[in-house]
Amino acid sequence: MEKHSMGLRDILLLAFFGVIVVSGYVFLQEKDLFDANSSLATVLVATSGNIEKCDDVPLSTNTESTTQNKEADLKNIMATYGGLRNEILQQANDVSLVNKKRTDLQRVFKDRKELFVKTMRQNPEAALAQVLKDDDIEAASSITKNCTETRKFVEGTFSLVHVDDFKKNKSVNTYYLETDDQKRIILYPAMGVPASITPGSRVKIGGYAVGDEMLFDGGIAVEDLAPHETGISLAVAQAVIVPPTEKRIAVLTAKFQDQTTSAPSNDSARNLIFERMEEFFQEESYGKLTLKGDVFGPITLPVNGKQNCSSFINSQPIINSSFQLGDSLVDYSLYSDLIVVVDDSAYCARQFGGYGLMNKTNYPEMQNHYGFALVSSGSALSVSITAHELGHVFGSPHDNFSYCKLPLVCSTKNDHSVEYGNQYSTMGNSSSKGHFSATDKKLAGFFGDSDILTITQSGRYDIAPLESQNTLLPRALEIPRYQVSPLYLEYRQPIGRDATFSSWYPNTSDIFAGALVTNSDGSRSDLIDPTPSPTPNAKFSALKIGDVLTDPVNGTKISVVAKDATKLTADIQLGPVGDIDVNITSPKQGRDIQVFNKPKTITVSADVIVPVGKIKRVEFSIDSRQNVVATDATVPYEKNINVKTLPAGRHSIYVTAYDKFGYSSYSRVRVDITR
Repeated sequence: MEKHSMGLRDILLLAFFGVIVVSGYVFLQEKDLFDANSSLATVLVATSGNIEKCDDVPLSTNTESTTQNKEADLKNIMATYGGLRNEILQQANDVSLVNKKRTDLQRVFKDRKELFVKTMRQNPEAALAQVLKDDDIEAASSITKNCTETRKFVEGTFSLVHVDDFKKNKSVNTYYLETDDQKRIILYPAMGVPASITPGSRVKIGGYAVGDEMLFDGGIAVEDLAPHETGISLAVAQAVIVPPTEKRIAVLTAKFQDQTTSAPSNDSARNLIFERMEEFFQEESYGKLTLKGDVFGPITLPVNGKQNCSSFINSQPIINSSFQLGDSLVDYSLYSDLIVVVDDSAYCARQFGGYGLMNKTNYPEMQNHYGFALVSSGSALSVSITAHELGHVFGSPHDNFSYCKLPLVCSTKNDHSVEYGNQYSTMGNSSSKGHFSATDKKLAGFFGDSDILTITQSGRYDIAPLESQNTLLPRALEIPRYQVSPLYLEYRQPIGRDATFSSWYPNTSDIFAGALVTNSDGSRSDLIDPTPSPTPNAKFSALKIGDVLTDPVNGTKISVVAKDATKLTADIQLGPVGDIDVNITSPKQGRDIQVFNKPKTITVSADVIVPVGKIKRVEFSIDSRQNVVATDATVPYEKNINVKTLPAGRHSIYVTAYDKFGYSSYSRVRVDITR
């Protein structure tokens, strides 16, 4: 019998086939290539076929909502994917079936991308609930290109752009991250952004990237993010920002490429910004803020001003070209902000009043961070709209009007917020030229330490009219609440610019009849109607003598007991304040992270303290709050969590407690798993 030496091919064959020896002959018996532990990616890599590429999903200028349809379609296609995934894994050794299903999977991944991206843009919470797991992303990447989201960690400067759409009486807010390598990422934070993260903050974000867009859990604000987490945290300790007493502004006059008339004259732009705006903000800031700078230009923006007005929602081309064209004219190191002034008649100003970037942002070729605004001159509204956009640059959001089915307990389900609805603020109804609300003055840095008094105990307190330029009294009260942002109490009188409301009072407005109540989450401010029955009305929303506002959650009572031309006296009876407190007792939290060696389960327990009412449920999650693995509704709050499938490495366990009002708080503990 001839001897046969085994080569590499034979060794590989024996690795894939069983060997049976009968009467000196060698028979090969085929073995299964995959078993129950094989991943979908491993199975798909062994198949043959083309790699399907997905196109980018263009940013739409259509602001009409089709969110519910997109969410339903996304859920359906995720269910389809789940069925295909299970079928392939159950019959992984059927080569013919797997190759056929490979094509079906490619089609599903391509269809899913558009649905996922559009849902992410309209409803980040719904999109975050439908993200692919890591092994599913790996599987998709083996047969497609550019079809799925990818986990990513980025660091940079957080910014917020307001685009005012006056035609539809609403604005478009867009969050951005400006990275150190001059990239600009559009952010979609599920659950909003924590109050500790403000425009200009240096942040780290862990989330899911699709091109230059990123989805993450904005409700997570932690010191450091684990590899499997999605959230946002401050990259460096937030410094105490001292508002500048002088703003150095570079002004560029500009025209659009389809404009047949000239750009505004430099003299008219100088009058608008350094005379009329200077006067406006001197009064607004009680003499704290001065506007200084220079006017340059004109420049011609490579954008059409009147064609396709809806395209103005995408502010990026105008912002970038403004900085780039101004680079040869302006030494940006000498200025804090760039304001571009165009002619009102030459672009869609009556639909889009302008752009305002809250606080700071950066752009290619820029060495530092700058505020930016696009404003117009030449109309009766130029002063008020310019003041509105500069308000954004200085840190103020919109002043809206809010009423709810359950007063003061607003949520996404029952919140009726009317954009620009605060009739008395330039950041709301800008045409009124009224003083900013107390909340917006605080956010813009126009209040000093003595201008606002935080209530720490029940009692009676005096405040001066908000417009008073010289007073020893505080101009507003800050009233803490349970689990949500505080209320602010202000008092208006016909002083300075607010004298314009004298023609409204008392027949068409009760502005001077009592206190106005506002609040803010940082991204918007709201005037609240304290007595919305029978019909909420922003112009009749003063808390008058004899009225009592009771917070339906914690029972805080606010009433006005006296007023005159120089002050208002309010009685504040504080209820319980603070937040739900969640303390994870096991696994133990501390400097040293607890290590678990080849665990099947981990016992998680927590103590929960609620200042008001009772806890409705407690959720236990792994690596993200959306990944809920267990719930509990009774004390003690404790569950054995199955972790058999968790890979080795560092993981986060979340415990989130919900009260009967729907408010929640969470705590996190980190663990290390070895396998």
